[in-house]
Amino acid sequence: TYSDLEVIVVDDGSDDDYASHTVDQFSDTVNCVIHEENKGLSAARNTGIEHADGDYIAFLDDDDRWHEDKSKRQIEALERVPDAGLSTCRLAAIDLHGELLRCDGGVVSGDIADRILTRNVIGSPSRVLVHRRALPSDRPFDEELPTKQDWDLYMRLCQEWAVVGVDEVLCYRTRHG
Repeated sequence: TYSDLEVIVVDDGSDDDYASHTVDQFSDTVNCVIHEENKGLSAARNTGIEHADGDYIAFLDDDDRWHEDKSKRQIEALERVPDAGLSTCRLAAIDLHGELLRCDGGVVSGDIADRILTRNVIGSPSRVLVHRRALPSDRPFDEELPTKQDWDLYMRLCQEWAVVGVDEVLCYRTRHG
């Protein structure tokens, strides 16, 4: 429902042309960037950020889905709170048939600089929408970390910016097997 949208799909070295064939079916606002070899999740996210032109950046893993109002609601929330650099929302886990398995109980908001140091209270990057001004200018996701790259980014962001939580399920994660 948010009309001013740019989509960057990053194919991180897959063996088939699935991503580019899928992107070809959509308008000129959907672009595919291809890594010739797999560079990992952080490199793929950084590539997407580098190719994006918008003021807001959101991440969507290939097995997650968004509510149609996710971008709109999170951008509105960020615009209401000038010191917020990122927005998060509730997430529901669904099975392969779209049936609800569980739903998160709530979201964090405000200054969470201390809380984020002991636990990732923000969650999956698919729930997050970040204002570009809040992102570090050089490679926001640390490509050298073997895990928890999203938590690392959140810890750095939250030292400078507040978080605004949208207390609605706007992201759906598919559970496999």
